[in-house]
Amino acid sequence: MTNEKRIKHSVKDTVFRDMFSEKKYLIQLYEALHPEDTDITKDDLEIVTLQSILLNGIYNDLGFMVRGKHLMILVEAQSTWSANIVVRALIYIMSTYQDYFNANQIQLYGSHKVEMPKPELYVIYTGDKGNHPDTLSLQDEFFPDSGCCIDAKVKMIYLRNSDDIINRYIGFCRVCNEQVALHGRTLKAAKEIVRICCDKNLLKEYLSEREREVEEIMLTLFDQQHFTTFLKIKIA
Repeated sequence: MTNEKRIKHSVKDTVFRDMFSEKKYLIQLYEALHPEDTDITKDDLEIVTLQSILLNGIYNDLGFMVRGKHLMILVEAQSTWSANIVVRALIYIMSTYQDYFNANQIQLYGSHKVEMPKPELYVIYTGDKGNHPDTLSLQDEFFPDSGCCIDAKVKMIYLRNSDDIINRYIGFCRVCNEQVALHGRTLKAAKEIVRICCDKNLLKEYLSEREREVEEIMLTLFDQQHFTTFLKIKIA
């Protein structure tokens, strides 16, 4: 029973989904992706993240629409490199389009050409860039020189020289990795993650505002036996 109740996602994934479900952080993400769009407002953004209702159903980290039918953006956060990222992205975008067509009662079998938002696919990669590409292509990775009839391209985002929310999230992930490596999945690791991130201004506002929720998120780092002993994370 204990194992069944444990949260399966890592603390980094949980923070990503929870933080960007709030529009004040979502707009910061959009501004980092599209700094040229200086007129964007929170009201221009609509979250369309896929939700898994049934066991093993399809769900993604984050999806949102920009200005109604203008743009559909899907963003994933990954710490492990895999070419399969682009396959998952293709599944996510087509599933999101299906939801969009159903919600707007758009018929695909008529003669009239439908209107659909332009897709953009991103992955925030929290590891080192190394020799990884800036764009991951389904055709290039799986069907090179074969004239494949379909393609999907994912823009990869790595740690960069900026102070936007993407860099702060990547920094948060790296602090998590460092402290778990040093202290294991312990209470000390959780306290150090919060303390260091606040000191370095890595998601400090989010961590400070959501102290109670952050406590619960951090508890996913620990073995179940530690659950009842962790009462409070102090944030300076």
